[in-house]
Amino acid sequence: LSSSSRMFPKIADKLQLFIENNTRGYLILMGCVHGLSNMGGSLLSTYAVSQHKQKQAVLSCVVTGYILFGFVQLCTLSFLNELNLSYTTALNCMVAAVTYLLIGNRIFTSLNNNIYQHIFSILMLVYALLLIFS
Repeated sequence: LSSSSRMFPKIADKLQLFIENNTRGYLILMGCVHGLSNMGGSLLSTYAVSQHKQKQAVLSCVVTGYILFGFVQLCTLSFLNELNLSYTTALNCMVAAVTYLLIGNRIFTSLNNNIYQHIFSILMLVYALLLIFS
């Protein structure tokens, strides 16, 4: 649904109107879906795109959402005494950050907004198909 809304303007307009009229409920739904299944990313992406048109604003919204998702998950795991951090976890975080700084950020800044929006839509569709068929 998220990916198709980006490809079909009529669906995007209806979804954007729904989100605007039900923002609080949508955010609660997004948090519940992510909390129960760890799969709220597409809802977050849909929310970000419905609220922002420029790639920097979309990215900022998605990053903020994932920081909040991660913070709540870490707090929950800590509260349940299930938080197991290791050197491997820290190393993976560092590798991801360095990779983004060296490669991802350069790609992001080199793309114009239109191309970024198309690539974002394609990645959402590929991700959805992988989830459906795996």
